[in-house]
Amino acid sequence: MSEHRSSKPMDRTSRVMVMLAMLVTAVPVLADESFALNGDARAGQPLYQMHCADCHGERAQGDGSWAGAYEPPPSDLTREGLSAERLFIATRDGGMAVGMRATMPAFRHTLDEQSIHDIVAYINSLDH
Repeated sequence: MSEHRSSKPMDRTSRVMVMLAMLVTAVPVLADESFALNGDARAGQPLYQMHCADCHGERAQGDGSWAGAYEPPPSDLTREGLSAERLFIATRDGGMAVGMRATMPAFRHTLDEQSIHDIVAYINSLDH
């Protein structure tokens, strides 16, 4: 008896289930209890100005010169409850990696991890 395998493409429900399964397996990365911010705010300031300020503004409040081009606008990075780990992951992997805006790009191919730590340290040094 021979097995018959369907060559039909997956339906929408199956694709969604596969994507959800992949997301669930990625969630432990967000829950890493060992995250420690080891950045230098002084080193992060020029990096922030170069890579972040056009969208997030000089003081990281979501009011940069390009902010009006996005709907919804960029996040206010100084708001209460935004952890250093979440900022780090969003900067490295993009906003969608932490349930934030899809318009936030990933910088993992532009900035090394130390530079991202430095940027997050700079953001955390701003008056909240």
